[in-house]
Amino acid sequence: MTRSISKLAAMAMLAATPLFAEAQTASDGRIGRIGVMGGVNIAKLTGDNFDDVDSRIGPMVGLSYVRYAPGGLGFEIDALYSAKGVKDSEEGADITFKLNYLELPLLARYDFKSASSTRVHLVAGPSLALRAGCSIEGKAEGVDVSLDCDDVAETFDGEISSFDVGLTAGGGVDFAVGRNTFTLGARFTQGLLNIADGDGDAKNRTISVFAGVSMPLRR
Repeated sequence: MTRSISKLAAMAMLAATPLFAEAQTASDGRIGRIGVMGGVNIAKLTGDNFDDVDSRIGPMVGLSYVRYAPGGLGFEIDALYSAKGVKDSEEGADITFKLNYLELPLLARYDFKSASSTRVHLVAGPSLALRAGCSIEGKAEGVDVSLDCDDVAETFDGEISSFDVGLTAGGGVDFAVGRNTFTLGARFTQGLLNIADGDGDAKNRTISVFAGVSMPLRR
């Protein structure tokens, strides 16, 4: 699993190399932006045993790096703390399965041309995730219960994967505010790996809604 993740990351960075070279030819002196972003994830698990579950809403925060290239094509790399998982209510018990990740989206990006200070962009690409924590928290008849990752693994009758790989697609609107840029965006990420090494499958699925602010990088 670790070897596959490393190969995918290496392929993504090699694919981005031509964009680095093209970005050097930008004529206005700006080569990209760096900033912060934050918002909420609306997350679920999909699979054989997750047909009637509810979404878990949690934070998504981190850093973003946007690199420009001629023609509107470029790329974006983010480093995020991303809360995922699922919620369920069964027989009077409220249960929350919390999966938290350090996530690295590696995204191709297209910025549409605009004569105004507002510009629309689209992104798509792979997202690599390293598990930062997992737990099950529940409440039934006034009693609170909390289980850690090892207990979660026993519940699923198998190990919970430390890695995940997903495909991300989305877009946003950028507003020029002085020298800086304010962004509103939304993304959809579908996990590709079965995160539970047991019977059935369990894959992450997340909708992210966020805002961000960034400053320009120049030569």
